[in-house]
Amino acid sequence: MTNDVSPTQKALKQLTRWTVVLYLLLAFVAGGAFIARQSDLSRVEAQSSRNVAAFCALRGDLERRIRESQRFLDEHPNGIPGIPPEQIRDGLRAQRQTVRALSVVVCSD
Repeated sequence: MTNDVSPTQKALKQLTRWTVVLYLLLAFVAGGAFIARQSDLSRVEAQSSRNVAAFCALRGDLERRIRESQRFLDEHPNGIPGIPPEQIRDGLRAQRQTVRALSVVVCSD
């Protein structure tokens, strides 16, 4: 008995092998990309948490400064030598505007 395999059958068998190899390679690359993406997401989440903490600290500090500046203006309605009340009010407006801009950040108090 001779093993008579036609050239078409040989080509089909080789094509099947290469298809399997390419699918395995594709799965390997996709798996690597998925792992890399998960790692990137973890780093972004960690950075996001640090950014939120910094923005919350900034907002809290500005809110404290606003209270102190308002109290200062109440005690010194005419300002003090070298610092007119308009300058303090301008600073208060700028700080309030920054606090409003930071109001989109959700802080756990």
